Amino acid sequence: MKTVTKTMAIAILLVATFSCNKQNSDSTALNTANRSTAAASSRTIKDNDDLLGFGSPVGDWALYYDWGCSGEYGISIMTVNADSTFTNDQGSSGTWIEGKGIFMFNFNAPYRTTYSGTERISRVVGIMSAFGSPGAVLYPGCFYMVRAKSGSFKPSRVPGMPDVTGRIDTK
Repeated sequence: MKTVTKTMAIAILLVATFSCNKQNSDSTALNTANRSTAAASSRTIKDNDDLLGFGSPVGDWALYYDWGCSGEYGISIMTVNADSTFTNDQGSSGTWIEGKGIFMFNFNAPYRTTYSGTERISRVVGIMSAFGSPGAVLYPGCFYMVRAKSGSFKPSRVPGMPDVTGRIDTK
């Protein structure tokens, strides 16, 4: 009986030893992989192409905006210019900035509406706020933008929804 108990104890110890050795070799491989990933991610990011493959934001965009994030989107056609300005089909304009995977734009006075989103290869996804602009909504919204080929997108408004700047009293 003692021999069987000793044999079982030895077998259990051997299994435990092999398990620990396997875990240690897996941990070593994982740590090596983590160090390689950290070294690769610590290199200098030169521009957004390197970061996300986004490219330049200059060009025409279909801007889908939804005040209150209800799931009903209006569409505005927006032209982003190389001089850091933009215009849209609703007669509004403003300035934009981009960096480190973020695209942000705000409308000229009297509206202080600001959109800020993350760049994702061929689109921008984010949130917006009118920041208490006169005659504008007091709640934020959600938006996304996709590249617009000439004539491929038509502007549209959701009945009762404020315009792209958040103005409630639009005609």
